[in-house]
Amino acid sequence: MEIFTRIRLLGKIAILTALMITVAGCNRSGSGADRLVGRWHYFGQTSDGKEVISSAVTYKDLPPTTWTLTEVDKATGSVTKSSGGTYTLVGDIYTENVDYGSNKGEHIIFNCKIENNKWFNEGKMADKIIVDSSTGKQSVWPGSKIGEIWVKDK
Repeated sequence: MEIFTRIRLLGKIAILTALMITVAGCNRSGSGADRLVGRWHYFGQTSDGKEVISSAVTYKDLPPTTWTLTEVDKATGSVTKSSGGTYTLVGDIYTENVDYGSNKGEHIIFNCKIENNKWFNEGKMADKIIVDSSTGKQSVWPGSKIGEIWVKDK
């Protein structure tokens, strides 16, 4: 085999290996990022290490690089909240880039793990700068901590 052909082959192998390591995230068991692909429903949140079950009906759909969140009123079936954007998963760091919805423009970073069919996200909303319209004084409103639990639909 010609030396340049060998070098190109080794380069391709190195790139594929790096991609496999990068994509295999959320505690790296199973098949990596593809474990996120699908429909998830919001189960609840974590609070002081305990699971608190939600009464809302909220779905998160994740194709390979985008996400959409839809919240539905149980009584009427009407959509009460919708947002979405793109996401990345590098190792156990899941980042949502919000393109539309109530948090438009934000980048929310989570540490994530998947256990059985539950997806746990721990993160923090970005800090916000608040300007008092009467004085012009700025203050920082610290972002709140987020602890989400999602269950994958079968």
